[in-house]
Formats: sequence, structure tokens, C-alpha cells
Amino acid sequence: MNKSYPPNILFLLLDAARADHLSCYGYRKDTTPNIDTISREGVTFLNNFSNMTNTTTSLPLIFSSRYFSCPVFQDDGWIWECKKENRESILKTFDYQQIFLPTALSSNGYQTVMFSNLPGLTKNSYLSQAFDEFYYFPEFTGKQTISGPLSWLNKRNKKRRFFLYYHIMSPHGPYLPKREEYEFLKGYESSFVERVRKKRQEYNECYTEDFSQEELDIVRGLYDANLKHTDKWIGAIRDKLKELYLKDNTLIIITSDHGECLGEHNFLTHGIPRYGKLPWDSLIKVPLIMAHPTLLPSLTKIDGLTESIDIMPTILELCGIGLPPGKSLDGVSLVKAIRNSKSGKDAVFTPFSIRTKEYKYIRVGDILYNLEKDPKEINNVADKNPLIKDRLRKKLELTMLPYKKRYEEAKRESAPEESFYMPVNEFNIAPADVFEKYNEKIWADVLNKTASAKTQLKTWILNDNSRYFGLFYLPVNNPCTPIMFSLPLPNGVYRLHLFIYSTDKITLSREKIGLKFRLSPQSPFAPPMSIQYYKKSLYFYLDLGQIIVKRGELSVEISYNPAYDKVYIISHFKVIPAKTKKEAMVEEQTNEEETLKIVERLKDLGYL
Repeated sequence: MNKSYPPNILFLLLDAARADHLSCYGYRKDTTPNIDTISREGVTFLNNFSNMTNTTTSLPLIFSSRYFSCPVFQDDGWIWECKKENRESILKTFDYQQIFLPTALSSNGYQTVMFSNLPGLTKNSYLSQAFDEFYYFPEFTGKQTISGPLSWLNKRNKKRRFFLYYHIMSPHGPYLPKREEYEFLKGYESSFVERVRKKRQEYNECYTEDFSQEELDIVRGLYDANLKHTDKWIGAIRDKLKELYLKDNTLIIITSDHGECLGEHNFLTHGIPRYGKLPWDSLIKVPLIMAHPTLLPSLTKIDGLTESIDIMPTILELCGIGLPPGKSLDGVSLVKAIRNSKSGKDAVFTPFSIRTKEYKYIRVGDILYNLEKDPKEINNVADKNPLIKDRLRKKLELTMLPYKKRYEEAKRESAPEESFYMPVNEFNIAPADVFEKYNEKIWADVLNKTASAKTQLKTWILNDNSRYFGLFYLPVNNPCTPIMFSLPLPNGVYRLHLFIYSTDKITLSREKIGLKFRLSPQSPFAPPMSIQYYKKSLYFYLDLGQIIVKRGELSVEISYNPAYDKVYIISHFKVIPAKTKKEAMVEEQTNEEETLKIVERLKDLGYL
């Protein structure tokens, strides 16, 4: 490998792209001709693994070379300028040794720019603010997806090296109609394809038992068409680099944050172990391709095990950049592996699993797979191989121990300075016997019941396994038992708001809304301080007043007996620290089509 002037960097991340569906990784279909060309021009890592199974958890690991990290996202798709927190992030901060890739590059003379159409990766996210420039476009497909990066390359500051990160969502669902589908869905009636497309969009957390084998084949065809559509834009960027005479000194990196089940393990999508998606290879085996005319050899394939947290240290070594004092990386540079194509790691990890060439152990469920005999990870052989299981379990625990300890010790010392919101699925809710858990299968069973069966349901249904989360109030068993919401929270003084929405327009005063609350067991139940309506009175914030957290826990008890026989959904609590200088402007956004579907379903059940 010859030394060159420190290169420009083009980092292309294809969201939800599993390696074995790229043709340069041996896939039988021609899904990625332009990526294949870049693969031939550089180094292809055949056994690269993401360190988590969804975007929000894997991306901060990639960009800071960490096994554990706080989130870097802002969920602006739901609430503008009000940060989303969870039970873990609200108590934690980034560890003091942590540094993010754009920060390291910017401090060494690089102009850093991000283009994103990922809903959580917007201008208010921690990661986007680490870049010198940030551009967001809310399109999954179309020319707008690629016009931004191409235009920026034309207008870039030619005196500075650049780091351009492009987060491309189009491999990810929903699988919107594309011209490329004709290639992968030949022989299928267009009306049938549209029904499957709609079914896939409606059942985002669906199980494959809800789909026939033919429907699953169509879903995979839609996914492959998405990949080829994405590949077209990557080809356009490569052509632009050549046109501007930049290709000879640009390091191109192509990877993904996670894969997609596509019917394996009874799932179609991706997610985290909390929702049943384990770190199977379909979710963590992702492409990694690096190309540069002089820094890297061409036509090179690396068979050894590598991890996505190795990308950042590799970039820094190729660019000749060292870390600032006191900073560290958990991954290792892959330059050594590139020199010796058979080298690599003995094992790769997620916080829940360890994978070698021969075996994978998953702590969740105490599962052991023999990958050589069972590459699809179907049979748990833990009972037949207790010694191998115990050895891998101990190695997982010992390897993760120092990283986890460092992560857990990075605690927030005081209350946050900015407003934030917490979805209800992050709270402890008691008593547990007043609600039942929602999932697609249970909901389908509910839909099949007659309207008279609604009296058998509990008052509340908690949906915590999809985007449309919330605690659904069903007017079947009035009066409702009071519910206690609680969760850990740094000590401080806060203003507390509760967000609720309904399936119909409601305009009531705070006294008549039917909700009362108390912030301590000694206080009487009282109506909210005020009510503020949004979106044609379908949504409203209830001001619950000021609360002082002294013992590291927020708790609020709610009694809800609505005046109207309608369905109400408690979505989240908005929390405003007392020292916040400016209350965040809040604008609720929702998927109106989804709301209409919920309304129709509930009408079928006889609730509306």
C-alpha cells in the first residue's frame, strides 16, 4: 500500500442492507452492479458484523468505535425540538474517553458533512451536530435523495479535504414502488404485488406465519429492488467523483448498520432483543467495502472476522490521524487484516452475543448455534454442548465487562438542561393487572372477536413494540383503577406534561376531560392545571404542574374516567427542567392514515 496525500472520505451507509443480498457477496441476483465495481477496486470484508441489530443502537457504536454508547438521535418525527429519552439515556452521558469520528476528522482539517433521510438523524441529533454541515431530506426515494450530495461535491471548499457521510434509507422499508421491481418480480400480477406491499407496510412487526411462501418471495423481491435502486445512486456518486477528478484521492467506504430478517426466524423486519429480534446473522452480518486507488489494494477479499466498530480506527490510520489525549477506541484498525487477508478476530460481539467462525452464543435465551452445521441458526444445541456454551458465555462476560463498567459509570450528575419527553413504554406501570400487552398477533385475535367480546378485555392495552406506541384506553370497564407511572430520573425540579390523543375530535375543559392526577400519595387527586389542544383537537397536552424529584424517581398517579365513550391513547410525558431558559416549541406529528386504521378497527369492535 503506497502512501498518499491524506484522502477525502466518502462514507456510504445503506440502512438495513444485509450482506448476503449484495451480488458482490455471492447473491445469485444482480442487485448491486455499481457496488460490485467498487468492491473490485478495493477491499471486501466477507465476514463483517454489526455490533447491534437496529439503527439507533448500532450507529453510535460505528461512529465512536464503542461496544456501548448513549443514543445519538433526536426523534423529530414525533416532537419538534423536544429530545426523546429512555430509561437508560436519561440517567447517562457519553463516557469521558469517547470521541466521534466527525469530531476527530474536523479537528484535523477535514470539512465534515452529513446527508440523511433517516427520521431520527435530523438537525437536533447529537451526531448531526458533530458535523460541520448537515442536510436532511425526508424522502426515501427519488432524485432528491441524491441531488444533495452531488450538488455539495460540485460546490465544496476545494482547499479542504472532506468527509461526506451519506445515510441512505432506501434499502429499508417501506418498499415504495420502483422501476427496478420489474426485474425482480417477473411473473407476478401487479395487483398481487400491491396487496403484499400494503400488507408488509401494515404489519411492520409481522410474523412470517401471516404470510404465504409466495408472499414472502414477493417481499424479498421488493427488498432486492430497493437495493438495486440504492445501487443506482451510489453509481451516480462514483461517476461524480470521476467527473470532478476526486476519485483518485477519495477513500470510499460502504457498509450498513444492520440487516433484515426477510422471513428468517419468523420475522420480516429488524429490531432489538427486547422485541424478540436476536443477533442472528441475518441482522448483524453486514457489508463492508473500502476502496482507494493507492492506499488500498484492489481485488482483495478478507475472510477473517471483523466488526463495524473497526471502521473508525481504520479510517483514522489510513488518514494518519491520532486520537487526542485521554480518548480511546474499542475497535482495532483493519489495515493489518488487509495486509494479511486470512487474519481477523477470534470472535465478534454484541452486548448479547459472541460469534466465532464455528459457533454463536446468545445470552438472551441461553442459545448456542453450530454455524458450520447450521448456518441458518435454527437449532439450539446448548444442551448438547454445555462446555462450549459455558466457555463462550464466560468469554462474552469477561470481554464485555470493562466496556460495560465504563458505560455504566458515565452517569448524568444533574438534571438535563433541555426539555425532553419519555414514551409511556419506558415507565413502570402499576398495577400490572389493569392492562394487557399488545402485539400484532394478539391484536389480530382481538379484531376477530365479536363486539360483545369487548367486555372481556381489560381497560388498557399497552402497545410498546412498534412506532405507534401508547397506552390505549378502552371504555369497557368504567370506572378505571388509578394507574401509577414511575421511572428513575435525576434529582431536580421539573414541569410535567401528559400527552394524550383520541380517535375523534374532543374539546373539553381541563375539569371535564375526565383525568385527575396526584404527584404524591398524600395529595388528593386533582384535574390538570391546563389543557392545550393540537391538530384539530385530536391531541392535547395536560399540564400536571411542578414536581420535585428528591430520591431519584419520578412518579405520578392517574385516575382516568373520560366523559365520552371514546378510545384515548396516552402517548408520553413531556418533562421541562426548571432551569431550562426556553421551553421547547412542540408540534405533534402523526401518521393520519395509521390513525384512521385504528379508528376503523375500533369501530369494527364496537368501541366507536
